[in-house]
Amino acid sequence: MSILLIQIRDAIVYAMLGIMILFILGVFLQRIISKQGIGERIIQLTCMVMLICAIVILSMEDVLKNETVATLLGAIGGYVLASLGKKD
Repeated sequence: MSILLIQIRDAIVYAMLGIMILFILGVFLQRIISKQGIGERIIQLTCMVMLICAIVILSMEDVLKNETVATLLGAIGGYVLASLGKKD
């Protein structure tokens, strides 16, 4: 693998880690400032963001195969779309 591809892969992995950290900090800071609790939708959103970032990181590090990544992303998408109309 060329040096450029390794650098791009590392940049994507670090970006995903940054998104995970900033998202968690942002959610908690927003909830503290607004003096609201953490509801069901926020927990679902946080879980989805963490899972998608983790899947991207694991696929970039060649831990997960392409078929596995497609299956996981499809399952997450199905779960999110199926749960939209259940409870608001």
